[in-house]
Amino acid sequence: MPLDIFRVIAETTGHKLYGGSTGIDYGVHTGFNVAVGGMKSTDIPRQARDLVARIKANSEIDINKDWKLVSLWIGTNDVGTLGYGDEPPISKETYKSEIEQGLKYLKENLPRTIVSIIGMFPAQLLQEAASILKTGKRMRDETNQKKLDSLSNDYRNVSFEIQDEGNFNTKEFTVVVQPFATEYSSVYVDRIGNYNSSFYAVDLFHLSKLGHAILAKNYWQNLFEPVGKKTTKAELGDTTSHIYELDEKNSFIKTVGNSKE
Repeated sequence: MPLDIFRVIAETTGHKLYGGSTGIDYGVHTGFNVAVGGMKSTDIPRQARDLVARIKANSEIDINKDWKLVSLWIGTNDVGTLGYGDEPPISKETYKSEIEQGLKYLKENLPRTIVSIIGMFPAQLLQEAASILKTGKRMRDETNQKKLDSLSNDYRNVSFEIQDEGNFNTKEFTVVVQPFATEYSSVYVDRIGNYNSSFYAVDLFHLSKLGHAILAKNYWQNLFEPVGKKTTKAELGDTTSHIYELDEKNSFIKTVGNSKE
């Protein structure tokens, strides 16, 4: 999501950045973006193999020397019948296993890589946005609301477990969680506190261009905040163009390793 910010910095400093999507839909325009709409965590191992193949096929990249940043955001479809979808939810155990399989493949094939996992958002911010915006209420009865919230929390906790267990953390590879929107308990609201559908696409589930821009801005900030001190409830209603500024003392993406004082 913060790719355009990185691109401007790369161009300004005389460096090259590869991998960004250059158009819409799938195919040649996607670059190194291997995400597929509607997929669940069970597709992560395949996406990992696809990503490695695309990077290795690019002759401009020195896979052993160039640093890679991989953003991973998965889970909104995994809740299945508890949210959108007509299939059973994926368990916490399966969720973790599939992500770890993908990470294992990346670690074995992509040296000098930071995998940045976006923490699972609460259901009210995405899966239940349409219901809340239209009716003012959540879409499920209390029992299923609790199940949905519990499962979303489980997915989020899995991300932190993977980060904190350290099984994928070396000097050449690491995993770090970005929790900037993990403490929301409502649909998107603007700066004066009103529900605002402009954050969403027409289905009130996916993000609009504005929504993507807002998340990119806050994701960018999270990347450079130390682990353990990252923003967990970003001010998503702030639509100003100002972004988190870097300086000489703070110009590295924060990981578990370099966040220690």
